[in-house]
Amino acid sequence: MICERLTELMEEKQKNAKTIAREIGVSESTLSDWKNGKSLMKLSSAIKVVNYFNCSLEFLMGRSDEVLDYKPKVCPPFYESLRNKMNENNISRTMIFNNTQVKSSHFVDWKSGADPNIVLVYELAKYMKITIDELVGRDRSN
Repeated sequence: MICERLTELMEEKQKNAKTIAREIGVSESTLSDWKNGKSLMKLSSAIKVVNYFNCSLEFLMGRSDEVLDYKPKVCPPFYESLRNKMNENNISRTMIFNNTQVKSSHFVDWKSGADPNIVLVYELAKYMKITIDELVGRDRSN
């Protein structure tokens, strides 16, 4: 779904891919790979994209048809936001490991500051029954 939404957003912006890529801060080939589903976005790149197009991560990932209905906040580090949401929802790491594709090594990487891919973030938000934007600390509900 991200491929279709990215294409839709790019068409609405009425700028060419080279200009959009430069303004987002990625190469044109990277933007093309995302648009064609050849590579996965990292969370930090997805946030650049949604900030540029003024939409939510939920919209970009196809979980909502609402483009954006709040003023986004600056996101805290992903691991910090994830742990806060896990605590709020009484969800343990074991529960996540048993019910998603997230592995223990992902937690270790994220705790060290690694940037998660947007598909795992999507899966975590879906499992936790919250929005992606809420999970990453971008939504007004945080």
